[in-house]
Amino acid sequence: MGVIQRFAVAKLSTTRTVLTKIDVERLKKPRFTYENTSTASLARSPVMKPQIKQWVVGILGVLGFIFGLMWLGDAFRAYTVPFAVIWVAVPTFACLLLRPNMSACFTLSGLRRVQTTLMVTVVAISFFLMFDDSHDLRNDFGRHFVQGYHHWRGETDEGIQTDEWTARNRSGRWAVTLFDYVVFAGVFVLPTITFKATLAAIRKKETECMTRHTAMGRNQRQQLMFASHTHKPEAYFLDVLWSGLERLYLEVKAFEKEELAKLEDETKTIGAEYFYSSFGSAPNDALITNDFVWYASSAACFLQLFDHSFNLAGSYQSAFPMMLKWRDKVSAHSAISDPINKHKNPGKIDSAESQAASIMMHPEWEIDHYSVGGFIIAGLTSSSHGDWKWSLTRIHPEIEAFVKSHL
Repeated sequence: MGVIQRFAVAKLSTTRTVLTKIDVERLKKPRFTYENTSTASLARSPVMKPQIKQWVVGILGVLGFIFGLMWLGDAFRAYTVPFAVIWVAVPTFACLLLRPNMSACFTLSGLRRVQTTLMVTVVAISFFLMFDDSHDLRNDFGRHFVQGYHHWRGETDEGIQTDEWTARNRSGRWAVTLFDYVVFAGVFVLPTITFKATLAAIRKKETECMTRHTAMGRNQRQQLMFASHTHKPEAYFLDVLWSGLERLYLEVKAFEKEELAKLEDETKTIGAEYFYSSFGSAPNDALITNDFVWYASSAACFLQLFDHSFNLAGSYQSAFPMMLKWRDKVSAHSAISDPINKHKNPGKIDSAESQAASIMMHPEWEIDHYSVGGFIIAGLTSSSHGDWKWSLTRIHPEIEAFVKSHL
């Protein structure tokens, strides 16, 4: 049927997607998502309890700080300027936590405590400046920087006390008015900056910890994987290939953690189940797709050599059929450039839809990981392959278990 002209997107299950009868331009549009969230899924989330604890401590801390300031209100009013300096310094310090040399001074749990402390401080001071003492800060500003500024206590017809002020010239009045607006905006902006900066620092530290922990495990595995089989001539190259597979696994795992953190931050939801595809338009899609291409080709080489070295009679082919088929039809050589048109096994024949799909690969997000090959292009009488869907970060531990079972 030549070049596939029309497609459609319809989610059939959590394992594959069918495309039929939608303009191909629609594939370039922003990603679509759907969500399946439940209280049970939230409760099962491994990060839910620490975050609940952190929020509870933060809320109690804010309330305690506010009541403390109310109790010592006169002291706060007497030192409004120093508190204002602290108010501005908190988000500045939070942004500095994103610097590697600053972040290195804290552990992951330490950063979470710092976030709670900074948020308690900036929110409590914002509360007081908004509802009680912003006029004291304005008066200090006016006395020191605005010529002819003076203020007095007024009273409305209803007997409500007000804080009145004036300045000698129009520019002075504009400066004081602008200062009021800046303080009011800061009440909302500074806590937001503090939260986002500390959250980004925590996410970054989590990624560093995960990478370091996985790298340590990788080094241990590399040392143990074929250490007892150095008499085999293939052992050296098996270790070389396994090292490359580990690197690709770590890279895609880091991308997945980054995407999961971004989804939870955007939706303010933990444990939600998302399925979507950006159809290759996301910033990291090209690199992730290449990681899959490199991994499939290298894994096929590794498994074949391992099979030869340990005389397994090709058992790896039945253990990882989907990845190996994707390797044969996509990463080793695309089906469109080397199609199989006749074969006794119909599943190996590359239809026009399969040929088109072989050069349209892109990562798809499923709950907490990326996969490829999960969509199907359907024509009137045939469709693309439906048995070449696989996930790099899911299959890598399976390959490791397969190898260790035969060592």
